[in-house]
Amino acid sequence: MFVDARQSQFFGGLYEAVYEPDRWRAALSEVVRRSGSRMVVVVSVDLRRKEFSSVQFHGLEESSVETGIREHAEGMAALDPTLRWAHENPGAGTCETTALLPRNEYFDHEFIKWTSSRFGTTHWRVFYTEPVDGLSFGISYHSPPDSGPPSREQLPVQALL
Repeated sequence: MFVDARQSQFFGGLYEAVYEPDRWRAALSEVVRRSGSRMVVVVSVDLRRKEFSSVQFHGLEESSVETGIREHAEGMAALDPTLRWAHENPGAGTCETTALLPRNEYFDHEFIKWTSSRFGTTHWRVFYTEPVDGLSFGISYHSPPDSGPPSREQLPVQALL
């Protein structure tokens, strides 16, 4: 994938924005748009304990998001199949929900039903770093409703972002 000057400037701005909350929110809104996602979740995870250290939801404004954020922190995170995958496969660096759950049980999985009800999304792709001292950083790109899993065409852009 070719990166032009505007894209390069955008990527550099992401790194600069991380310590400025307003710029960071604006930059992640642009990541949501550029990636073709409904929502993007940025996390830091302690893979040794299978716990999220930090979770940021970007891209949604619905009232159910606040409830979802609270429920995620109160225990729903433990049911996340992507967290389990990252814990068991720390060097893989990426996963997609459709590859982690049996097709005939996918929409009956408690976490998938929960993300659908709270965030309006049932499919996502995750990229994460190899852990250092058990800590890994990740980003998940959640597909818009009714669009199915993230497409292969989205993969290069999502990986780059």
